[in-house]
Amino acid sequence: MKFSFRGHLGWILLCVLLVMSLLLASQAPAVDAGRRGAGPDSVAGQENQRSADLPAMEASDQLSQTVYLPAVYQTFGAYRPFSFGVQVYGVYEETTARAVGTGAGWVRMPLSWVAIEPENTTPEHYRWSPGLEAELRSYASTGIRVIFTLTSNPLWAAELPGGPVHEEDVGELVEFLQTVVARYGAAPYNVKHWEIYNEPDNGDLGYASVGWGYFGDDPQAYVDLLEAVYQPIKAIDPEAQVLFGGLAYDNWEPYGPFVMTFLDDVLTLMQGHGSYPFDMMNFHYYPVFWANWEPYGTDIIGKAEFIRDKLLTYGVNRPLICTEAGLWSDCRDPEDDVVCSSYEEQSRYVPRLYARGEAADLKTNIWFMLVDSENPYDYKHGLLENDLEPKPAFAAYQVLAEQLTSADYVRTLAPNETGSEQIEAYEFLCEEGPERVIVAWANDESNHIMVLAGSCLTITDKYGVESDPICDGGDGVIEVSIGPSPVYLRVP
Repeated sequence: MKFSFRGHLGWILLCVLLVMSLLLASQAPAVDAGRRGAGPDSVAGQENQRSADLPAMEASDQLSQTVYLPAVYQTFGAYRPFSFGVQVYGVYEETTARAVGTGAGWVRMPLSWVAIEPENTTPEHYRWSPGLEAELRSYASTGIRVIFTLTSNPLWAAELPGGPVHEEDVGELVEFLQTVVARYGAAPYNVKHWEIYNEPDNGDLGYASVGWGYFGDDPQAYVDLLEAVYQPIKAIDPEAQVLFGGLAYDNWEPYGPFVMTFLDDVLTLMQGHGSYPFDMMNFHYYPVFWANWEPYGTDIIGKAEFIRDKLLTYGVNRPLICTEAGLWSDCRDPEDDVVCSSYEEQSRYVPRLYARGEAADLKTNIWFMLVDSENPYDYKHGLLENDLEPKPAFAAYQVLAEQLTSADYVRTLAPNETGSEQIEAYEFLCEEGPERVIVAWANDESNHIMVLAGSCLTITDKYGVESDPICDGGDGVIEVSIGPSPVYLRVP
């Protein structure tokens, strides 16, 4: 058969348009899913529009990057919407798999300067770790966001691993961070969150010598450092989020190593300079210090509210995150209820901490930590034992993720709704339907009756055991017994 191009041109064009329409339709959901919760619009209230260009990038390269951005999102998936995370150390394939297996949406991990640049050199001679990069790819491929914490200064640049950098070497730190952000801020790693040292409010030299920040008595040095690195990081990746180093803001001098006035001093200096070179305010919380914050709210809520109000007094409005929080599983002193915990207490605290963090509007909340420290003097904070055996808290974390990853915090139930001053309860709404999930527990060791409006509900305990439906007697009222172990009440 003789083929006439001119006669069939209309059909060819029609087919091409049809194929293009189908391709665009299939791409659109992937792009939207990839962008939702992925970047500055969800973590710092900024517009989520990625400018992937580097200073030396040609216009044609920029266009290419823009064209292939949806493909990157398709390959690595949308970010997990879950705001809970875990702290990890080291680069081990098995612990990476366990971190992914928790259901966490975030991972916090150290960024060792000395490991990448042990001697003062230029970026082409940096020592990139294949193991670390495999770990980052694994997190990105499962939608987990990474917070990198700058740590381990090389001896040629600083006297201390987390302390001030020599004035003449600040430019070297800027070069290091720009190079790392350029490498790890793009696919296939997609790291967007950069924390500038850990607990910079420390003022104790002993703590500083083993890795803590050391700016507590020199707030000017920390302000100078943030001012030095902030714009250079943004110049490489406008989506990058520069995090204030996680403040201990507890255990103050003279009884502890931390300087109470550090935050005020830093904010005063920044106010005088007319700029605040960080995107997210960051603090740490451990319930052993609950009494400091109880006047301002329950548990982590009180500390978050106090810090948020303090920022506002200096004219600063930044999202809050918590990059260390949690409870240990061991009991050092049976006579002291504050420091004596257990596997059960730790597992109870997992859903309690998450629910309270959501009520406090924390953009992320990191459980410290995934695996117990090998130091026998450290408390056993991990969700896993040293041999990677799961603790009960690990199961509680997984169930929490299953129950609430796709649910949004709505409100805190008042005592007149829970039926008891001892019941604490938080309501979440499932994104895919009208079902409500109420996380509830009693703050004493007794059971209390909670009355809910509805026809039926199911109860899932913190380890994932689900009850048969519990229904009303025809009056639209359901009574549920609530004890100290958190439960998830699903109400259609």
